[in-house]
Formats: sequence, C-alpha cells, structure tokens
Amino acid sequence: MKDQETQLASNTGDRLTLEQEENLEQDHYLFIRTGGRIPSRQLNGIWLQFKIDELARQLEETVRWGAIRPQSGEFITPDIPRRLLIPLTASLALIGNAPDGIITRENLAQVNHFTVDGCRTYYMAKDLTNCPCSV
Repeated sequence: MKDQETQLASNTGDRLTLEQEENLEQDHYLFIRTGGRIPSRQLNGIWLQFKIDELARQLEETVRWGAIRPQSGEFITPDIPRRLLIPLTASLALIGNAPDGIITRENLAQVNHFTVDGCRTYYMAKDLTNCPCSV
C-alpha cells in the first residue's frame, strides 16, 4: 500500500478509519493519513481534473471546426489528442479555428510530425507507409 501513497512534508495527517476515508472520498474530499501520507490516486485525480479544465478552456475558445483533407497521404491518429486537431478517418480530420479545406502533402507531414511528437505512448494509422512525417 505504501507504493500507492505520496509522503507529504511537515504534515502529520489524521488517524481515520477505513470507513471515514471512504466517506470523505465519496463526498470528494481529500485526506491525509497518519504520518503525512496521501493516497496517490487523489493527487492523480487533481492533475486529471486540471487537464480536463485546461482542455475545456481551449474548446470554449474554439469558434468553429474546419474539416480538412490531404491532397495525398493519410493522417496519423494519436493515443491522446493534444492539439485542436482530431483525425476522424485516414483522410479526414477536424481542426479548431480553421476553415474547411485541402492541405498539401508537406502540410500533412507537419501535422503528422506534431501528432507523433505529442503522443504519450503510441500512435496508429491505416497505413503508416502512406503517412508523411517531417522530422
């Protein structure tokens, strides 16, 4: 259990029963265990909520979504979209705050490069050999 906890400095925490911890968690409260330890899932939850709020702010600022298609080649799909570009198919993507249009193979290579660069673990494509990617 200790590997799933984070040690906080200068905090003694509270002696809570498992039932008290569960009740606090159910009501969306954080707690610190005896010895100044906090369950890591609570810190991860805060980070995750921050990222959700950040993305929501970006999406609020998106006035319109443009549909883009490449002249040739295919889009790479990321494990997690990190920019306002969402591939829908190998040859169609939505892009925030941009008009509908067709992009050149060179632009597609830049888009795919940014997509790959922003991936956390993996990316995928219908046919990677048909996905230009500038380095």
